[in-house]
Amino acid sequence: MKRLSVGSTPDRPAELRAWYEDRQGQHAAQAHIKGGNPFLVVVPDTDFTYTLSVHPD
Repeated sequence: MKRLSVGSTPDRPAELRAWYEDRQGQHAAQAHIKGGNPFLVVVPDTDFTYTLSVHPD
């Protein structure tokens, strides 16, 4: 399982948008997932944590 922890700035939605717009990172994540591996993006915030996960069949 590959876990990507995104940045440390206080604007978490901006970090998620930056991660989304990182085309090289997106291609690497897609290759990882296509290889049959799970992938997580974890963005901690003050009161909660955003977690995006992919678990291929």
